Amino acid sequence: MPLPTTGIRTNPTKEDSILDCQYRNCLSYGQAHNCSIEWKDDGGTIVLSSTFLPSVRPQIMVSNTDNDKVNAALSIHRNSSFSKLGDDKILSGLDTICIAYKQWIEEQEEKRDGIGSDFLMIAGELIEDQKKAFARMSKGVELLRKNKDMLECYKLANASMLVNMLVYSVEHLKRQDPSYYLASEFEDYRYYLFQLAFLLLNIESMVDPGSSDRKDGVDILWFPTGGGKTEAYLLLAAFTFIWRRKKHGSEGCGTAIIMRYTLRLLTSQQFERACKIILAMNYVCKSLDPDILSEGPFSIGLWIGGQSSPNSLKGDRSADECVTDMLNQKDVEQAKAKNRFPLDTCPWCGDSLVKKGDKVRITTGYRIFKNRFKIFCLNPSCMFNESLPIDCVDESLYAFPPSLLFATIDKFAQLAWKRETEAFFGMREGNNPPELIIQDELHLIAGPLGTISGLFENIVELLCSRDEFLPKIIASTATIKNASAQVGNLYGNRKAFSFPPPGLDYNDNFFAVADKREPTREYVGVYPTGKTFITTQVKLLSLLLYSRWELLEHGLKDIDNYWSLVSYHNSLRELGRIVNKAGDEIAHSYKALVYNDYPSKPWRAKFNYPKELTSRITGYSVKKVLASVSMKNVDLNDFDESIRHSIDLVFATNMISVGLDIDRFNLMLVNGQPRSISEYVQVTSRIARKYPGIIISAFNPVRVRDRSHFESFTQFHGSYYKFIEPISITPFTKAAIDRMSATILAAFLRIKMGVEHVKDIDDKTIKALYEYFDNRIKDPEMAQYMREAIQGHLDYAKKKQEWVPMATIGKDLLVKQSQIDADNFTKGIWLAMDSMRDVGSNAVLKIQKQ
Repeated sequence: MPLPTTGIRTNPTKEDSILDCQYRNCLSYGQAHNCSIEWKDDGGTIVLSSTFLPSVRPQIMVSNTDNDKVNAALSIHRNSSFSKLGDDKILSGLDTICIAYKQWIEEQEEKRDGIGSDFLMIAGELIEDQKKAFARMSKGVELLRKNKDMLECYKLANASMLVNMLVYSVEHLKRQDPSYYLASEFEDYRYYLFQLAFLLLNIESMVDPGSSDRKDGVDILWFPTGGGKTEAYLLLAAFTFIWRRKKHGSEGCGTAIIMRYTLRLLTSQQFERACKIILAMNYVCKSLDPDILSEGPFSIGLWIGGQSSPNSLKGDRSADECVTDMLNQKDVEQAKAKNRFPLDTCPWCGDSLVKKGDKVRITTGYRIFKNRFKIFCLNPSCMFNESLPIDCVDESLYAFPPSLLFATIDKFAQLAWKRETEAFFGMREGNNPPELIIQDELHLIAGPLGTISGLFENIVELLCSRDEFLPKIIASTATIKNASAQVGNLYGNRKAFSFPPPGLDYNDNFFAVADKREPTREYVGVYPTGKTFITTQVKLLSLLLYSRWELLEHGLKDIDNYWSLVSYHNSLRELGRIVNKAGDEIAHSYKALVYNDYPSKPWRAKFNYPKELTSRITGYSVKKVLASVSMKNVDLNDFDESIRHSIDLVFATNMISVGLDIDRFNLMLVNGQPRSISEYVQVTSRIARKYPGIIISAFNPVRVRDRSHFESFTQFHGSYYKFIEPISITPFTKAAIDRMSATILAAFLRIKMGVEHVKDIDDKTIKALYEYFDNRIKDPEMAQYMREAIQGHLDYAKKKQEWVPMATIGKDLLVKQSQIDADNFTKGIWLAMDSMRDVGSNAVLKIQKQ
C-alpha cells in the first residue's frame, strides 16, 4: 500500500490543493532510515529495495507536438511577413491552435468526473482557468482578424523572431538581403506551442489600455527551465514595440518596455539575447515597413551598477577612461581585459568590437559624441557598421532613453536621486510611458529584496501610469509556489494568472507534456559515512574527472560534452574550502587513479587548474570563462593539443542558477543540498540541456536536512516541483516602511511631480500620494503608518526653507543610508536607499570623550 498523500496538511493553500491533485498518482511506497529506498512495478507487484546509491531519471516536460495541424500553425515563417500565405490561412492556423486547446479542455472536464471527491472542487477551478486562457487566446485571434494594421504588426514581429534565430546560422551577406528569407526552407523553424499562445493570450491587453487583464492582473509565464520562456516574452516585446510605433507615431518613441533582472550573470547573458531581437526588428522594419522607423530606430539600453559597466561619459571609471585604457594597451588580449562594456562582439555579425588596428595598435567600436555613447561594428560590410542602437552608459541613457530598458532591480533606487531618470517614463519628450514591465525569474524576488521591491514597485508603476493608462506586467519563472500571494504583495494587489494554466495531471497541460522518450537527465545520490565531507568531495571530483577516460575507452565520440565538470557549492565559504585543495589533494587523487589504470599513458594525469563562475571574479573574467566553456574543448582529431588548454573543472555558486545555457555542461557535482528546492531545481537544470547528463548529489552527513533528502531521494526527484517552498515577502510592515518611505517620497516628488524644492510641495500633491497607497495597502493600520511616515519626513523638511541652503551648512535633506555616520546624522533626515538588498535599519554610534 502506498503512503498517504492527502489529508496530511494542516492548512492547505489553493496551490497545495492543486499540487496534490496534479501529483495524486505519484505515490510513495516506503520511508527509509539511514539509507535510501527504491521501488519498481513488477507486473502489478510493487518491489521495494534499500540502496546506498539511489538514482532517478525524472520525466522532462516538452512542447506538445502530437497534432500535425497545430505543428504546421507553429511555423515562424508561416506567421511572418516573409510568408507567401494569405492572411486568411495564417489566421486559420491560429484558429486551429485555439480549437485544439478547447477540445483538450473538454477532455479535462470528462476526466474531472472520475477524479474522486477529494479533488473535485480544485479540478473545477483548474478547468475555469483553462477556459479563461482559451477565451483570451481566441480574443487575440479575433482582434488580429478585425484589424489589418494589428495583423501586419503581428507578422513583422514574427519576421523579426525568424531573423533573430538565423542571425549566426547563415552567411552574413545572404542574410542582408530580405528576399533570402522568402525561401520555404525556413518553414521548419517553429515555436514551442506555449510561446505563440502566450502572444495570442496578451494581444488584447497590449493593444487596449483599458483591458482588465492589463490593469488588474499579472501574467506569470511558468514553464520548466530550458523550455523557451525568454523567446516567448521577446516575441510579445517585438509585437509591442512595433504596434506602439504603428499606432502612436512619435508619441510611441522613448522607453516602451522595462525588463528587470536580479543576478549579474543573468542580466549580461539575457542582454545579449535581447540585443539580437532589437537589431532584427530594425532590419525587418527597415526592409519591409520603413515608416515604422521614421522617428528613429528601436534601441536597447543597459542600466546597471558601475562595477559592471561605466555609468558616466567622462571622469573616473567613465566610458571615456575605459576606451582610453583599451587604446593604450600593447595587444588585443590586454585591451579586451580592460573592457568594462557589456558587449565585446557585434550581436549582428559576431565581429569583435576590439581589434588590432591598421595604423594604430588597437581600435575599438566604442565612441563618445558630446553627450552620447555610441557602439558601432568594426566590420565594414555589417549593416550596423555606422552605429549599433545599443547603449550602456547612464548619462547617455538619460539623454536618449532606449526603447527597451534593460536593468537590474537594484538600479531603480536611483529614481530617488536623479531627476534625469524621468526620461525613462516619457515625462520629458512627451512620449507615452512604458507599456510593459517584464520581471524575469520572479522566484528570485524574495527575502529582503522582495520586501523592499514590493514597496518601491508602487512608485515604479505610478511613474508608468498616466490618466487611465497603466502598464502591463508579466513575470516568468520555472520554480515558484504561492505565486498569487507574492504577486499581490509585489504589484499592489493585482491578481496572478499562470500560463500555461495547470492541467489535472502534472505531466499534461496541453502546451507541454511529459517527454515520451527516455529521460536524459539522471540524478544519483551519495551519502558518505566514515569520512569527512571535504574528503568525500575530493574523492568524488577526482573520480568524476577520471571517468572521462573510461568513457573515451568505451568509444564515446562526443567526449567533449562531458569533459568540463561543474562543481556547485552553496556559498563562497564552502567553495573556498574545496578550491584550496584543487591544486594538491584533488590533483593528487586524480593522478593516482590515472597512474594506477593507465601506467603507459601518464600524460592523461595532466590536470588543468579549475575556473570559477562566482561573484568573486570580474565581469571580463566571467565573459572569458563563459566563452571558453561554451566552445569545443576536446577535438579527437587533435586530441593531445586540445586537452592541454581544456577546462577540466568549473567551480560555481548560485551565479549559474538561472539564465546559463551551455550545451557542454552535462556533468555536475552538487556539494550538499541547496538551501531551497527552487535553487536545487534551477541549478541542476543547467545540466543536460541538449545532451544526456548526470548530476551527483553529495549529501553532508552532519546535516539532518541532507540526510532527509537522501532517505526520500526517489520520491523527491520523481516530483520535485511539488516540494518547492513558498516565497515570503512582507512589504507593508513597519520596518520596511521605515526603511523605504523616504526613498518613495523622494522618487515621487522628484520624478512624478517634478518637485526640486520643499517649498514647492503642496497639500494636493501629498493627498494624491496618500490616496494611492490607501488603495494598495490592505491593512488600514499599515496604511495609516505609511501616511505618518511620509508626513514625518515632510514636517522635518518644512522646518528648512529649501534643500539648497541646507546643503551649504553641511546638512543635506536627502542622504544615502549607506553613507550615514555620526557626523552627518540628524534626526528626521531623509535616509534614502541606494540598494534594495537589506531591509534592516542602520544604527549610528558616536563616542564622546568624558
